[in-house]
Amino acid sequence: MVKERSEKNKISRAQYTFVHTTGSKTCAEIREEERMKNVDAKEPSRVEMFLLTHKPKDGNKTKDGTSRTVSELEEAITLHPEAEESTTQDDLFSQVLGKERPGFVCTYGKGVAPTDLWGTKSTIEIQKIIDEVKRNARVEIQEEMQVKLQEQVEAIKTEMFTGFKTFLAQLQTCFPTVAIPEFSSMWNPNINERDMKDKIKSHRKKKRKEEKAQKKLVESKSKESKAKKAKVLKDLNVPEHPLTMSPNMTLNELKAKTPQKGNFNGYKLKKSGKK
Repeated sequence: MVKERSEKNKISRAQYTFVHTTGSKTCAEIREEERMKNVDAKEPSRVEMFLLTHKPKDGNKTKDGTSRTVSELEEAITLHPEAEESTTQDDLFSQVLGKERPGFVCTYGKGVAPTDLWGTKSTIEIQKIIDEVKRNARVEIQEEMQVKLQEQVEAIKTEMFTGFKTFLAQLQTCFPTVAIPEFSSMWNPNINERDMKDKIKSHRKKKRKEEKAQKKLVESKSKESKAKKAKVLKDLNVPEHPLTMSPNMTLNELKAKTPQKGNFNGYKLKKSGKK
């Protein structure tokens, strides 16, 4: 008799699609533990309960049917992140697992019937409507908060724009010779950070180019001035001397230091072919 019962239980258990991973602890005990963990004492959804009671622990393997169902439920939650209400998650649960046995509710254990949880069909429909209204209200509140946050950001950017513009105006007053770029062309209160960095980089590049051109111009004028001085010295046959000649000497100063009619201060003019 015992042997027959054992064989019967073995065959019955082999037909199970899902395997619990919580040992001897009942679904009711696990549900109560999870409810106490929530601040609002809200019961976990059927999806959450199934994952808690059937998901492999510590990497242990379960039957293919259980692992596949766990993966499908996790994927359904990922594809429907808006399904926060228990009723909506219960709908996902029913879509993944399909129709249940009459008088049995998965994740609630024995002795719990569908009517014990949800009442009649009309009660279920009313609860769905309530959940939909709550979800829409939450989305509307989030959108309003997003708009207000954007308005605050724009106000801060405008305030910064005005303050910095005033600062540049004061800087220009204190240092009138300093070239300060026009602020309106450099910064727009609605510009993003990347465009701002590009504009500043472009301005600095332009400034370096102008400074380089100015430096070349100064060097060119310096070379031209030195060439003129050298030409004057050559025409007058005046020897260069470090004590009398200076690279910064003007042409008038150079002519003033040129020896006149034999007054050479100890220096002799080079012989010229002219008489």
